[in-house]
Amino acid sequence: MTSLVNQLETGFPIVDSFYYDVDHAPLHYLVRTPGNRYDQQTMLNIQYLYVFSSAVWIFLLFFLKFYLSGPLGWIFLLVPLAIFGINLSNVSHHTQEVEDDMFQGNFLSFGYLIVLFLINWEKVKFKKRLFTILMVVLLLILFSLYDVWVPKKKIIYVKHFRSILQTLALSLLAYALYVYYEGIIYYDEIDKS
Repeated sequence: MTSLVNQLETGFPIVDSFYYDVDHAPLHYLVRTPGNRYDQQTMLNIQYLYVFSSAVWIFLLFFLKFYLSGPLGWIFLLVPLAIFGINLSNVSHHTQEVEDDMFQGNFLSFGYLIVLFLINWEKVKFKKRLFTILMVVLLLILFSLYDVWVPKKKIIYVKHFRSILQTLALSLLAYALYVYYEGIIYYDEIDKS
């Protein structure tokens, strides 16, 4: 068993002319590579970024009165805090290669969900509330698209900040869907009675 662990740490030899380099290695192998980890100060700064983002998210929930939601709405609103907690606790295991694989956003899905609301705008009963949510989502997405030019050593902070903004935007879009369908179901029940 120890020889297998040693091979995982040092890398497997070439077998049948197939070599596991960084581009073709399985993800579990890349996670175990000891190189390209961030120094202690960088990891601490990333953790501070997640703690600060959690505090800002909680403030935003109360400032915009998103807390006036049902239990299912709270689940959508608490997802970012859970993700931030996972990211915060796993910062010491991050490598630059894994983060390069992880930081790839897809904004087509964001656009599709926003267009869904605009197409059915006549059916929306809580227009002011939904409009507020969608504007916050658009602002978060726009802020995540800005390019901030920093030294190469600090670009990881920009990547984590973009990831934070995208996580918040995606959670708010899920919450907006909840608010939208909650309003439709509520008013359909009123119309039937």
